[in-house]
Amino acid sequence: MDFRKGFLALMGAATLLILAACGGQQAQTSGQTVSGKLVDICNQPLAYTTVMVPGHDPVLTGADGTFTIENVQTPYDLIVNNATLAPRGMYMRGPELSLLVYEGLTKADPYLMVIPTRGSTTGSCAEASIEGNITPANENDDYATAFVLPPYVDYDEPWYDSGTSTVSYSMDLEYDPAVAGTATLLGVGWRRDADNKVQFYGADEQEITLTSSGGDLGTKNLDLTQNELGNRDLEVSVQLPSLMNLYKVYHYLTLNGVNLPIETESVSPEDNQTTFTLTGPTGAGLGSLVSAQARYGGGLIKSLAGSAPLDLSDMEGRVWVWQRVDNGTNNASVTLNFPDPVIPVTPLNGSTIDPANTTFHWVGPNDHPLYNVAFIMLSEYGPDSMIDVVTNSDEIHIPDLSSLGLTFDNSIEGVWFLSAVHGQNLPDTVDDLASSDSAQYLPSFYASDIAPTESGYSFTAFAGWFMFPNGNNVPE
Repeated sequence: MDFRKGFLALMGAATLLILAACGGQQAQTSGQTVSGKLVDICNQPLAYTTVMVPGHDPVLTGADGTFTIENVQTPYDLIVNNATLAPRGMYMRGPELSLLVYEGLTKADPYLMVIPTRGSTTGSCAEASIEGNITPANENDDYATAFVLPPYVDYDEPWYDSGTSTVSYSMDLEYDPAVAGTATLLGVGWRRDADNKVQFYGADEQEITLTSSGGDLGTKNLDLTQNELGNRDLEVSVQLPSLMNLYKVYHYLTLNGVNLPIETESVSPEDNQTTFTLTGPTGAGLGSLVSAQARYGGGLIKSLAGSAPLDLSDMEGRVWVWQRVDNGTNNASVTLNFPDPVIPVTPLNGSTIDPANTTFHWVGPNDHPLYNVAFIMLSEYGPDSMIDVVTNSDEIHIPDLSSLGLTFDNSIEGVWFLSAVHGQNLPDTVDDLASSDSAQYLPSFYASDIAPTESGYSFTAFAGWFMFPNGNNVPE
């Protein structure tokens, strides 16, 4: 997503040496003991990673990913080095320095699943490969796909092919070694009829066995005559705020209530179209997830807070909503309701700011989603860097990292991004996010951008550029 490209820098980025030099920091005199664990996207320990609570000495996680910090006053902020939770594509290349900040934690036992920004993102995952044929697919307008159900995740896009009598597929899987065992390999076929309407015609399920060490699973063929599929109409109505423009409506498959990143249909609206008819499958445990994307920005509107006009010509936001449709054989109706947009208020795009005294403020939906705010900056002399803050608030300051030896100077220019997520069974608070229960949702988002829940919404928004006093001009 080009609108999310940005760069970032903080001075003084020889991080481990700098952190080691911070040993003179004194801990607070009373409070709780925080005993946490840091894991990666495949739920494996992140060993020897620096974590810190401001006002306390930095510590390294052990070989098992655990760490302990004594005498912590609540609520507290927890900083993790070389980690992020920012959505994929938010930056074009990995930053030289990245810090992930959990703002306002209260729990004594945080369980933190993060995306490493150093080395391989999925280096601890078990890896397996599988290939085979899918038959029949004997018409030019036939489509066929194969997919292994989560938590066994194909980090590539789901595989599609059409127009041949036999279709070959291949997949490379990455997964948590602890969940190795029997998995489901699914094949599905559909075509478009003379009226260009999607018609599902067949499916097949095969069991495969994944081991904790991974490896080549060999060949597994899928025969779509094993389960004949029926079809039903899904009447989709979209309701969205006036400043949003509907971009597309999508249909994805589910299997036995599990959302799959298999897109079978996408429709672009005509004029002001807000109602659509999509096709969903019936039979073989297959069902439907309906999703829509809207975009906004690029015009002069009133702030939701009722203050001065806010020029959004330089910001761009995108929002996704999704709703799983109950399985059945009858036609069904579903309404996708878009929330109010996430809109940056201050600082204005192109502002010159004092980082210690500038409040970054935004307005958003009334149900107070969990926000991820990424500050991405570029220094003329220093390395590209990012500060990624997870918060329940609608305003923050750039975190004070002077205790880590990290300071801003006048050569820095920056950009900030807002993302948010809210939905059924998704974490509502920073404490909720810092739990093993919430960790199960992150791999699905990271791998496919498809929510693992029944309903919800997510945002990403480019909020604007800023610079520091006497800095260079804001990049174009």
